[in-house]
Amino acid sequence: MAQYADIDNVILSPEEPQTGDQVTLYVDVRNIYSSVFSAKLIGTASYYVPGIGILTWVFSFEPSTVNINPGLACRFMDVFTMPYCTRMTAYFTSFWYGSDGQWHPDDAVEYPIKEEEIPDEEFSDFTISAVSKV
Repeated sequence: MAQYADIDNVILSPEEPQTGDQVTLYVDVRNIYSSVFSAKLIGTASYYVPGIGILTWVFSFEPSTVNINPGLACRFMDVFTMPYCTRMTAYFTSFWYGSDGQWHPDDAVEYPIKEEEIPDEEFSDFTISAVSKV
């Protein structure tokens, strides 16, 4: 539960992106505190590419930091090209800037971007070739 900067909305356009699509990502961060404060949003994505494995990257949100008045929200935005993958999950963390001169993590949200089932044929040639007792 957030103390100051609540992540209260994630919007993806298109809603179900395909490989090569230009994707616009919006994440709303709301000030649930009684005073204005500075906030920022950090986001990463992990995605699975068959035959390669899990890859990650960091989103580049605009604005990078913003002052948010009490009760209001700021919409952070990034645009990316959807990579070839079978699964993709985004992870977002909001931060507030304290009087101690430090950024403090607040709310965290996990958001599925793509959840494609792996076909059974991917496992059709699966065999155990050796078993050893340790």
